[in-house]
Amino acid sequence: MQTDVAINASLTATNAALAAQSAENARQARIERCKVELLQYEPKAANAAQMQSYASCVQIVYPESEESSIAWKWIIAAVMIIIVVGAVIGALRDTYDLLGGVVGGALAGACISGVLLLFGLGIAFVIS
Repeated sequence: MQTDVAINASLTATNAALAAQSAENARQARIERCKVELLQYEPKAANAAQMQSYASCVQIVYPESEESSIAWKWIIAAVMIIIVVGAVIGALRDTYDLLGGVVGGALAGACISGVLLLFGLGIAFVIS
């Protein structure tokens, strides 16, 4: 009885290992197929299905980490907040020309955001 349980456990572990290896082989084959597709892709002659296949292959061959997409969302949100704050401050400071104050403040906020963004990208480039 114990021998049967041990044999079943051994077979189950072997089957799990074979399934994992098979899945890894399928993933590697998909990556290789996508690399070939990326090299052979002709954007001017592609139809919608080929464009979708190309886009999915780009995600497979060059996966984007979730941390970087979350970081970019925070960066874009911060840029938008700085622009809005600049527009509000510009409107409050320039009471005679409200539109000019809003536009000037928004442009100042955009410039500050651009400088901070370039500074952050420079640090990220140096670190990586």
